[in-house]
Amino acid sequence: LHSIIRVTLFTLFFLRNSPDNINTIRKVLLGLFYLFFIINFVFFESLVNLFSSSLFTVEAIVLLFFCIYYFLNAILQETNEKLSRQPIFWVATGLGIYEAVNFFIFLLFTYLVKNYTFFAQHIWNLHNISFILLCILITKALYESDRK
Repeated sequence: LHSIIRVTLFTLFFLRNSPDNINTIRKVLLGLFYLFFIINFVFFESLVNLFSSSLFTVEAIVLLFFCIYYFLNAILQETNEKLSRQPIFWVATGLGIYEAVNFFIFLLFTYLVKNYTFFAQHIWNLHNISFILLCILITKALYESDRK
């Protein structure tokens, strides 16, 4: 449930704060995520499962797409304003770091829990550190938006 809400809210954030030329692609990508979610939990996994590696991996791919698109778009735009003064820059940076660090953790976590429990417990600390960094950078974004 947390993954679905995170993808939905960050997608809405990026849809609201980006140029209109990519909105249809993003809406299609969000629709495909929900289609994957429905197919995954109807046919392959149960909703009672505590952790779905496949769902978190797809979440990471979708959100990394949004972050990479934002950075490419920011590079191609010619503005006089510094990127570090834009709140969306800090959100995209934090989210990009979080999803890039955790992509392989999410991808392999179910396998690690079954076969290498000790390693899985300790690798989750990396997830926790990247989540704290995400929260700090979102706080920085809120600070920058308050400055404006």
